[in-house]
Amino acid sequence: EDEPPPPPSMPLPPLFVDLQQSLVSERATFTHRLTVIGNWAQRRLLQNATSSRSTFDHLKDWIVLRRQKELDAADGLITIIKEHIESEDFIRTKLNMENAHLHQRPNVLLRAPDPPVVPPPVEGVSPFRWTIEQLQGLLEAVSNATAALSAKARMLPSATMLNLLMQMTSVEVGDRKPVLVPASWRNCGTNRLKTLIAGFEHPHSAGSVDVVEFLLHVGLMHSPLGWPSLNTLMEIRKVLEPQTPTGCSWPDYYVSTEQFLQTPLFADSSGLEEAFAKKFKPHTTQAPGMFDRSSNQLRWVAQVMRRFVAPTSKQEAWELECGHYDYKVRKADEKERISEMLDDVRTTPSNSPRQPDADMPALLGVGGHDPDSDNNEDAHSVGAVSVESTGRPEKPRPEAPQNLPQLTEDSVSVRQFLSYLCLGSTPEEGLARAFAVLSPAGTASGSVPGASAHAAMLQLGVRPMPAGLPGDSKPALPALHKFCEELDNKYGGQVRATDLVGKSEAQEMLKALNLGRRHKRAEVDKLFPKVNK
Repeated sequence: EDEPPPPPSMPLPPLFVDLQQSLVSERATFTHRLTVIGNWAQRRLLQNATSSRSTFDHLKDWIVLRRQKELDAADGLITIIKEHIESEDFIRTKLNMENAHLHQRPNVLLRAPDPPVVPPPVEGVSPFRWTIEQLQGLLEAVSNATAALSAKARMLPSATMLNLLMQMTSVEVGDRKPVLVPASWRNCGTNRLKTLIAGFEHPHSAGSVDVVEFLLHVGLMHSPLGWPSLNTLMEIRKVLEPQTPTGCSWPDYYVSTEQFLQTPLFADSSGLEEAFAKKFKPHTTQAPGMFDRSSNQLRWVAQVMRRFVAPTSKQEAWELECGHYDYKVRKADEKERISEMLDDVRTTPSNSPRQPDADMPALLGVGGHDPDSDNNEDAHSVGAVSVESTGRPEKPRPEAPQNLPQLTEDSVSVRQFLSYLCLGSTPEEGLARAFAVLSPAGTASGSVPGASAHAAMLQLGVRPMPAGLPGDSKPALPALHKFCEELDNKYGGQVRATDLVGKSEAQEMLKALNLGRRHKRAEVDKLFPKVNK
């Protein structure tokens, strides 16, 4: 049987058609998006693969470069070590490896650098001038000779000085002992040395030599700077006078060696010492350093003054006053003793007080007044007649000065070394220089206070005190009151009234006391002239 035909299809609803179309459209859009994402992902993966491959290639290059750098650094280190081994020198700078690099650090030293080679200073030897080394030997020899006499001795017997110089100047052929004297002094002969020593003997100290004066003359002999001038001494005063200690007066005090070395004693502004050193260069394989003669000579002078330091002028003035006082007491005792010995009419027992006899002293001329006696200042007037009641000094013995500057091992006497340097070519020049440098006013013109003139003229606190006169042991130098009295009486001065001493009066007094040699330099240069041989 035939089936009946299906009924005709109904038309689709519009809503269904719209739904189907929307689904197809969404499906196409989703498919497109998936395709775009897939293509992007594929491109990113390809890009990452290319980049990774390039990165690994760079890493490989870096590894090869690092290896090469490490090998180069190690090779450089080995080369440096090899060079030091071959040169037998130390590695002085720091070496370190950092990140395959060899770093040399020149500012970081492994040991202290070798100091620069500075040649030692060597003094040239002149045939006529003493070197500092020779002066040191002379000072040591003279110091030992004086120490054998006394620890504080500043005078040496002429015979001892002659034997000492004979030993130093005697040189035999082939003798290898050190050169102690300049060439012009070697084997100079006994007569020449005797003449030299005689030039340092003074009227009140015959047979002895002032070692400080002798050493300074030898040290300054033939110096291109010459003997210190008055201007130089005044410059030294400007340096030392402000350092006067409290309670002291110029120049009676001591300074230390350090203060002494600050003085311009051998200031060589014109280069004379340098020119002299160039003229007498030492013969060495290498050029030596420059020898500073001025500073070394100043240190040598300080050693001389420190070794033979003198007491203060106040101390020696007091000792001189005491010497005159003791002399007067001895003289009075001697008069009394002689009177008792010659008094035949004396009836009193020897152990009873002696009764004075007014007639006997006048008869004998023992107890009477002597117009030329040194005791005149102790005489007093009784009815217009000058008499002495006891014959002894009425004044008490002078008291020792107090608050004197302390003397140490490092002390240098200002008065002592300036007085020696004030010596002139003539006694008048030396006295004028001493008055200008040592006086309180510090000027060469005008008058000087009596005490200052007395100390400067007699060189108290400078030279050793001379021994008493033969016979009665009277002090060879006058005391201050006697000095002023002589100036007033003999030279028409007014010292006791004004306490001032004029230059002309002082020069006349210098001649009368025969003290000119103490202010004059010895003529050493004429005995040992400049001889280039």
